[in-house]
Amino acid sequence: FDDQVSNVQPLVFLFVSVIAFVMLLIAIRSVFLALKGVLMTVLSVEGVTGEEQAIAATVTGALTKVGVPASAIRFDEVDKKIPVPTQTGNLIVELPGTRPGPRLLFSSHLDTVLLCRGAKPVRKGDRVVNENSTSALGGDARSGCAVLITLAETLIKHALPHPPITLLFTVREESGLHGARELDPKDLGGAAMCFNVDSTHAAKRWTCMTPRPLNDPTSVPGGRDNTHCSGTNSMDPA
Repeated sequence: FDDQVSNVQPLVFLFVSVIAFVMLLIAIRSVFLALKGVLMTVLSVEGVTGEEQAIAATVTGALTKVGVPASAIRFDEVDKKIPVPTQTGNLIVELPGTRPGPRLLFSSHLDTVLLCRGAKPVRKGDRVVNENSTSALGGDARSGCAVLITLAETLIKHALPHPPITLLFTVREESGLHGARELDPKDLGGAAMCFNVDSTHAAKRWTCMTPRPLNDPTSVPGGRDNTHCSGTNSMDPA
C-alpha cells in the first residue's frame, strides 16, 4: 500500500501543479484584459488639468463597478486650497486589509496636459492610438489610473490577501503638482510606503517612496513645478 501511495503522489503533485499553472495563466490574462478595458474607458474621458470632475466620476464609477463600496470612496477639499480654479479635490479610496500589515499607498493623477483636449483614443491591434492628430493621447497618467482600478478589481475578484491599502488620485499634477502639495497627510491613513504610477507607459515608471508631508516639495516625485505641455499619440496598453 505504501508503495502504491508513493507511486501515486508524484502524479497527483504533477496534476495539481499543471492545474495551478493553467489557473495562473488564466488569472494573468484576465488581469491584462481588465487593464486594457479600463484603460480605454479612462482615456475616453476628457479631463485636462483643473477640469478633473468628469474623469473623477468615471474612476469612481469604475471602482464601484468592480466591488469597492461607495463608503470607501471620498474626495478631500484641496480644490478650496489650490490658488487656481479646480473642479474637484483629490479622490481617495481606502481598502480594508484582509491580513495584518502596514498600510500601503498607491497613487496616480487624474489630469492630463492641455494638449490632450479633444483626444479620440481607438484600439488598433495591440496599441491605442489617437485619431485626433492635433492632440495628445493622455496616457500620462490615465495608464496609472487604469492600473490602480485594476489593482482594486484583482484584489477583490480573486480575494487576494493584502494589508490595508489607500488609493490616491490627485488633481492638477500637470500644472504644478497642486493636488499632492495641498494634500493633508492625515488623509493617507498612516501609509508606510507609497507606489506612484505616472507615465505614458505605466510599467516603465513606478516611483516608490516613504510618504512625508506632501506640502514639502522634497516629498513630491520630482520636487518641481511640472508645467510641461507634451504628450504622445500612441501607446501599448499591455
